[in-house]
Amino acid sequence: MSPEDYHETVILLLERRANPTAVDVDGKSLSYYAYHNRTWPGSMAGDIWDSALVRCGYDLWDFRRGYPRRPNHNEGYRRENFEGFWLGHEHLCPYYDAQDAFYFDADADADGGGGHDEKSCLRCKEIKETG
Repeated sequence: MSPEDYHETVILLLERRANPTAVDVDGKSLSYYAYHNRTWPGSMAGDIWDSALVRCGYDLWDFRRGYPRRPNHNEGYRRENFEGFWLGHEHLCPYYDAQDAFYFDADADADGGGGHDEKSCLRCKEIKETG
């Protein structure tokens, strides 16, 4: 399946009332798995999840809290894929124009947390204030 196929599948599941706040027996959410995915290239899993949530009317901030980060594009996941996911909703993507990792601490991911100090992150404050 292409990245676009995965994107459409997640949208379909959400439209069919899949619960985006579901957690597993360990208490880990779908968002946790999307944002900590190391199997798919770059930031594709998180970007697919984010754009699908927004397209289905969910408030991204409710899911992104504690997980802000920048897009990570590479050979397997191109910027063009990312732009396609967000087409028409670019203004709702907090990292659409991000050039560097100014609000993501990858080193903190190993402990299972989001690795992010939301209170001291200026980008998070900006996102929250501007919606």
